Amino acid sequence: MDEGNDKPGFRREFSMRFAFLDDSESHRVLVEAYFGDGISVFSECTDEFIDHDVLLIDYLLGADNGLYIARDIKEKHPSKPIYMITACYNLECEFPVIPKGDMKAVVDVLRDHGVNPSAASLLSE
Repeated sequence: MDEGNDKPGFRREFSMRFAFLDDSESHRVLVEAYFGDGISVFSECTDEFIDHDVLLIDYLLGADNGLYIARDIKEKHPSKPIYMITACYNLECEFPVIPKGDMKAVVDVLRDHGVNPSAASLLSE
């Protein structure tokens, strides 16, 4: 048995597929570095992004408004969990809001959607 194959990876620890949409390269790099393979990062809304089980969408997306994108996705996929990520702490909308940079809040979302507790504890360290 190959020694490397018996070690659980983040991808195998997740029961759902998570995706993060942000036009800021520095934010995408930060999320990718923090969560590794546990979350896919996107710079634009594509079918591949929408195909994930849980979506995290930045409120400000250049010329686009992430809220409009979230509403459009929700209209077509009413049961899909969508979270808004924003630095606007007073944002009120129909989606749960996560303050930008609050990685603990993102870890909590992952836990709420079936992340194995051991993987979630690794993520929060």
